[in-house]
Parts: sequence; structure tokens; C-alpha cells
Amino acid sequence: MTTWAFNPDSSAFRSRFKMVLGAVAAAAAAWTGGPAAAVTFNVVDIVDPLNPTFTQALGINNASTIVGYGNATIFNGFQLVLPPVPANFTRQNLPGADGGTQVVGISGCRVARFGLLRRRQRPT
Repeated sequence: MTTWAFNPDSSAFRSRFKMVLGAVAAAAAAWTGGPAAAVTFNVVDIVDPLNPTFTQALGINNASTIVGYGNATIFNGFQLVLPPVPANFTRQNLPGADGGTQVVGISGCRVARFGLLRRRQRPT
């Protein structure tokens, strides 16, 4: 019967350990894929042409479509495709929302998510 003894001082153990350690290091280097690419951003003002005093952008998707709302006298939802010029604003107001519409999010398919506001009737 052959018995195996663990001897960390043996040259065979050190040789195999270095080989395994090298393979692990090579796998880790290949798995990380190298340094991340630099990302640059452009910051631009968004001014809703119907509501130039207050515009709030609340969502953006991977296609750079932005949604939000403005409020001059009533909430007006919008969808904006960059650049932010008046012709690129599309109204996203729900019928019956007499308190206005706030568009609060957008999916990757350009489907806007709405918030509906209704004014309460005050008792007379």
C-alpha cells in the first residue's frame, strides 16, 4: 500500500502550487476584462416651453429619451428626445387629469409611466 504524505517543503509541492497560483491569476486577469472605459456626460438645461418657470426631469432611458413635467399653472407631462428644443417636446397628458399629469418614469421601450392628479371638489 502506498501512502501519501503532505510535505509543503517539497519541491514538487512548490512547483505545483506555483502552477496552480499562476493559472488562478491568469483566469482572474482574463475574467476582469481590463480597465473600464471612460464615460463622458454632457449637462444641458431642460426648459419645458409650456412651463419655462418650472421643469422637472424624472426619468431617462438608454435611448436618451427624458420624461418629466412642468408646472406653470397646472402639471403638464412631457417626453423629450434630445436636444432640448421646443419641437422635441411631446405632451404626455392624460385625459381627465384636471389636476395635471406628472410623467415619473420611462422604460427602455419608450413607454412612459404616468402619475394622474385630480382636483378635489371643495364643498360649497
